[in-house]
Amino acid sequence: MFNGQRDSTSLMQWITSFFPTRIKTFDEEKLRKKIFESKSKSKNKKDYWLIDFYAPWCGHCQKLEPQFAIAAQLLRNNSVGFGKFNCDTFGAECNQLGIQAYPTLMLYTSKNKRSGIEITSQSAQDIKNRILNLINKNSKLHDEL
Repeated sequence: MFNGQRDSTSLMQWITSFFPTRIKTFDEEKLRKKIFESKSKSKNKKDYWLIDFYAPWCGHCQKLEPQFAIAAQLLRNNSVGFGKFNCDTFGAECNQLGIQAYPTLMLYTSKNKRSGIEITSQSAQDIKNRILNLINKNSKLHDEL
């Protein structure tokens, strides 16, 4: 039974808390190993990673959190991994990656690991559509080569 605040963000966070966890929480070492240094081509490897760079105190980040969880569910059958990285805890790493505002969604590909593509959408459907468009563009480029 819901006993939180009666606002849309709190309700969405409560609803999405029942979703299966599809979002990995990264620390500095896991982010580096999983996204920037991964070399193996196993069957379970993700070709794309969407990382939510956030701060826990940020109101916009809190509002994005349920939309991010919904987007992860919408793209569960694709080669996209979802992760979140706390810039309040790991500020130096966020600065090195050029993160200047929260929340920032960055899509990293297996070919373009260090400089991701910023996803500026804030709704689950828009995030999904933007990622699918980028995946389709990448696959067409790969096919032409």
